[in-house]
Amino acid sequence: MFNPAKVRPVMYVFLGITLVALLFALALWRDYEDYVAGCLGFAAFFGLIGFMKLYYMTLWLLWARRQRVKSAEQLEEEGCKYIVLFEEMRK
Repeated sequence: MFNPAKVRPVMYVFLGITLVALLFALALWRDYEDYVAGCLGFAAFFGLIGFMKLYYMTLWLLWARRQRVKSAEQLEEEGCKYIVLFEEMRK
């Protein structure tokens, strides 16, 4: 199950590693051109994962905000609809 409290620190670490790798690539650009491709690849790998986590975290926060606005009756009604759909799919 998705737990934002556990995902958020990992997301920040991945985005931080991306930033550090990009800074290393910029620092090594003139003197050590052979290492720039490795730094950029490292930044791309961690950046893709970090930004994916950021994207899905944003989607979850928007969904959670919409759920907080709904009344208890609306949430219960949606839950009942979901259970009925799930039971129909199992048949």
